[in-house]
Amino acid sequence: MKATTNNQHDVHTQYNFLKSLPSIEFTLCIDVTKNTTGWCVDISSLSPCTSLTDSAREDLLEESAILCSEAKSTMFEEYDDALEHIASLFAQYGSSVLGEHVSPPDLGLIDRLLERTNRLAIQSIETEVYSTFIDVGIATGTQEEPADTTAIYDIFSDTWHSD
Repeated sequence: MKATTNNQHDVHTQYNFLKSLPSIEFTLCIDVTKNTTGWCVDISSLSPCTSLTDSAREDLLEESAILCSEAKSTMFEEYDDALEHIASLFAQYGSSVLGEHVSPPDLGLIDRLLERTNRLAIQSIETEVYSTFIDVGIATGTQEEPADTTAIYDIFSDTWHSD
């Protein structure tokens, strides 16, 4: 068995991200729907009594197995504005995982991820951090389903890619 190292030049070696990755598991769900006034982006997270932004602060969490849900809906007149909002969520998620600034992905990548079901679910347990990239597993079905696609954040080029 190969020992884990932090060699930034070895892309097959997993980076020790325990300090920057939230110690809890959570799911971030994004639903996009079109209605008569524009585009509605519903965002919900399910975690042990914490939101996505609070999850990086371990000191805010008590020893508790109670699951809490936080939800927010935002309306946008233009589809591109909805995509920009979702792209900023990806950047926030990447930043919380990596512990440093991550740029948002291109709108075309977000549009491709949404094209199948207009729904994305990101489970923290399906995110892997390596020395040169972050692999974010994304379920396009329900939040209970395993990831069926990925978004890759390249650390050195500060760019996102998908299959």
